[in-house]
Parts: sequence; structure tokens; C-alpha cells
Amino acid sequence: MTSGIEGRARLGALLPVAVAVVVAAAVVVGYLYLYAPRATRVRAGDMAPDFTLPAAGGGAPFRLSRARGGPTFLFFFDSRQDGNESYVDSLQRLNKRFAEQGLTVLGVAFDPQPATLKTFLARVYVEFPILTDPFASTLIQAYGPVRDPEAYLIDRDGRVVSAFTERVDWRTTEFIGRLEKELRPPGGRPESPSPR
Repeated sequence: MTSGIEGRARLGALLPVAVAVVVAAAVVVGYLYLYAPRATRVRAGDMAPDFTLPAAGGGAPFRLSRARGGPTFLFFFDSRQDGNESYVDSLQRLNKRFAEQGLTVLGVAFDPQPATLKTFLARVYVEFPILTDPFASTLIQAYGPVRDPEAYLIDRDGRVVSAFTERVDWRTTEFIGRLEKELRPPGGRPESPSPR
């Protein structure tokens, strides 16, 4: 009888320790989840899933595979998010600098309300296509859950070179190096800008 009471007493003493260990493990797992780098379903080396979406300002729908033949910088965004005016403006400068060398910059806005995107585009000037996919319904099927920001550098054959889960500062040496490698014709030197 005494051993049963002692066993329950020992068990009662161990219970708070066991609870503390479980709570500590949950905190560590939660911390690692929150601060782990976010992965994308589509990764470097994969073929970029194709899609066709309408242009934000009207006009003919645009098919991603139509951009093949040169590298493509594809990015997804929500125009309601802070900082996206300057981000899209920065990507307009990327487009301006490399369009003549064959780069296609392509944005896909997944704002749920077309009016919000229209207001955004009235404030931000772009010369590259902005497509619209309210609620990311098409993108989710091809790329999985998308977030703002998310971007892909795609080679001339439609294969993903790099996937980005943060806003891209295209002026960095690392990004320029990746891009210039893709701007070169196969086995050659960088292409010269075509005369206008």
C-alpha cells in the first residue's frame, strides 16, 4: 500500500517537469517555424508553371510561356501592402535597364479588388505588363500559396534560376551576376543592346 502511495507521489512530482519540457519544446518549435526561411513550392531547377492571366489595364490576356527566348523576372504582389509602390518603381528601373537586352519583367497582382489595383497603377508608372489574378486563384493552382513578396528569375527556356521570398534588390552584385548570365546567348558573351 505504501509503495502505491510513493509511486503516485513520484509521478505527481514528475508531472510538472514533464509539462515544462513539453511547453519548452512547443516554444522552440514555434520559434523555428516563425523565423525559418519561407520556402516556395516552385524551386530553382523546376520548370516555371505556365499560366494565362488578363492584363490589369484591359487588353489581351498574357501567357507566361510567351516570354520565353529571354530571361523573365516574374513577381507577385498585393498593391495594398506597404512599400509596394517603391518596390514596383524599383522593378520599373530594372526593366528600363535590361529590356533592350532581352529581359521581360512581369508582375502579377493578386488584390481581391480591381479598383484598388487601378488606383495603385495610377500612382506608379510601369512599362512592363501587370497582370491581375484576384485572390491568386490561378497562381495558387500553379505555384501553391503565394505571398507578397514572391519572385522568380526564369531562364530563356522557362526554367527557374532563382526563387525569392523577400523583396529583391536587383542592384546587388549577386542578382546582377545571375541576370547577366541569363542575358548571354547560349555559349556566348552578353548580347549587345539592340538599336532603336
